[in-house]
Amino acid sequence: MVYKMWDNAFLTDQPSSISFSATVSPPVVLIALSLLFLLSKIPGLLPDRPTYTLFSNSIKMATPAPQAAAAPSTQAAGPISDADVAEWKDKFNKVFAAPSEHFNSKSPATAQPWTHNFWNFIKPLETCLMTWCLPCVVFGRTHHRVNKSASLRGYEPINTSCLLFCGSTAVCMQWLPMAIQRADFRAKYNLQGSCAVDVALACCCGCCDIVQMDKEAELRASGEQSQNGIQEQYKAAEVMVVPEQKQ
Repeated sequence: MVYKMWDNAFLTDQPSSISFSATVSPPVVLIALSLLFLLSKIPGLLPDRPTYTLFSNSIKMATPAPQAAAAPSTQAAGPISDADVAEWKDKFNKVFAAPSEHFNSKSPATAQPWTHNFWNFIKPLETCLMTWCLPCVVFGRTHHRVNKSASLRGYEPINTSCLLFCGSTAVCMQWLPMAIQRADFRAKYNLQGSCAVDVALACCCGCCDIVQMDKEAELRASGEQSQNGIQEQYKAAEVMVVPEQKQ
């Protein structure tokens, strides 16, 4: 649209003469109306306006429908758990209180060998690729499986242990929580190893270390679940006592 206006029209008493020529193509109008229609369908994008209805050849304003009360939020508080923060804080305090004692610690002579080989990290391929791309997620999953739920009940990929791994990796200290978790894993399932070996594996091949612990934790968890199921299945039934009838 082109407008042409002369200033002398406003300086004299003569009526202003404004000449303009407008050229609007129909496709442009259709595109603009289509965009406006699509934008109106997006909730919350445009402000609420009163709706109008046509009734008896007259336009009447319709009263907006009352909005329902918002339901209480059921979302979790966040990925960080206070219990996990306290747990990791306690583990770090124990290590820093006696570093030489923890570094020289070893598994007992009666410890069992690991079921999964350290270098067999290719299988399963899904775990291998996940650990290579997102080691923090697999690290957090192993911690949840070992310390909280063998069936991963309540597990979230982004959790406290995952964020701890990310933060420690940013300062090249990811080997520390990895070594601590491996030491706790060995102690819980009575597996062979030592703290010095745990640190070496975490520093030299962290992905292989995470994959081995994740597969071993899954195997141990499945064994615990099957054992619990067998115990529940063969649990002695309670004896039903029938009261004596009086003659």
